[in-house]
Amino acid sequence: MDEDGRGVDRAGRRSKRFLTPLQKYEIWLALLRQEVTTAEAAATHRVDRSTVVRIREVAKLGALAALSESRPGVRV
Repeated sequence: MDEDGRGVDRAGRRSKRFLTPLQKYEIWLALLRQEVTTAEAAATHRVDRSTVVRIREVAKLGALAALSESRPGVRV
């Protein structure tokens, strides 16, 4: 086990850390508010920086898709 309490795989890499949707949302909000940098968010949640970048990308794409589906004046 490493310092995070996670094991290692056969190649000697750290095991993957899975984030809950709430954790991903909190990371995205902190980035949006510019409270933390990508590197700080990754260090805080013990994930790779590419994971944080991907969270930001997915949130942006999801928001754009939702906004493109909405129509002004149409009630659902």
